[in-house]
Amino acid sequence: MREVYFKSFVSPFYKAYLGFFILVFLILGVFMELKQHLMIAEKIMQIQSWFGMLIFSFILYSFLHLRFQIKLLQDPSYWIFQKLSFLPFSKFSKDFISIWFTNHTLILLYSLIISYVGIKNGAWDKVVFLWISILILTLVTLYSTYKTLHRYYPEKRIHQTRIIRIKPYFLWFSFHLKENRPLLLLAVKITSLILLNGFFYSYFSGGYDMRWLAFGLLISSYFHYPIWQEKVEFSEYQLYVFKNLPRTFRTKLFQEFSTMTVLVLPELLLLFYQGRGITSIGNQFSLSFFWVTLQLGIYGLCIFDKKKINLNIPFIAFLLVFLSILFGVELLFLSIIFLIFYTRSIYSPYQN
Repeated sequence: MREVYFKSFVSPFYKAYLGFFILVFLILGVFMELKQHLMIAEKIMQIQSWFGMLIFSFILYSFLHLRFQIKLLQDPSYWIFQKLSFLPFSKFSKDFISIWFTNHTLILLYSLIISYVGIKNGAWDKVVFLWISILILTLVTLYSTYKTLHRYYPEKRIHQTRIIRIKPYFLWFSFHLKENRPLLLLAVKITSLILLNGFFYSYFSGGYDMRWLAFGLLISSYFHYPIWQEKVEFSEYQLYVFKNLPRTFRTKLFQEFSTMTVLVLPELLLLFYQGRGITSIGNQFSLSFFWVTLQLGIYGLCIFDKKKINLNIPFIAFLLVFLSILFGVELLFLSIIFLIFYTRSIYSPYQN
């Protein structure tokens, strides 16, 4: 039953606000370091107006979440959940509390940081008030959802006309992920950006050379492996019509490279932002080019391995690249190899 709740109330929420979460994480997770978060938390605990704005932002977030959830329950396809209104509120809350926690992960994580700083500075009153406010928001959300299930919504026969706008080809897969696999996209991007940020932070702390950053890019790129597997399945089953519409190699290369650029744009922004601390422009270019061609190489690997799922092939490829980095092979040389492997995998005009 939890899986049904998850697909019905968690996935649609993150799908609807996917752009917001990516933007928030880019600002808070990429362009800000942990020490900056701690400094802001100290200011929040010291300045009363800042603390009030924090509580107000939590209330606003919870209100938007509640409004979205009520809107879902008013949809005829969700009327089956009205049977939950026969449950006692305590039993209903026990089932729905996991949905609330999952959809409010951002608030809970930031509350932990605020509480850590508050306890460290002895601001126990504000810490207690913060968690009491979160508890009240939880109860209000659960009770409002519970009361919504008790209401009767007459079936509407008039449906609003939906305008379908034509999207360019290079955005098709991105919208596919947004509509069908939003949590996969969000999880991969958050993990990737956290890893890259950590590797850059340790690199600038001293004691590491460029191989450390290259190794970080390698690990981060392999976290995108599920996305490129999804891309192969998307091209194979949903874009199968293109097998009867052969495209030139130049057209395919432009379309696929544009699709890839859109998906790896957050990491490229991080590389350009953090790369300001790297004095050599050549090293900055090598890292960026290495990152993009790594993604192309992994996608080519997924195409090569699509008919027989063999986990040894990605592992062997990872090991070979890791050893090449370890022994100081030039990143541009590795990038050229990835690029050749990728172009070979999409060379056929009948291959998506």
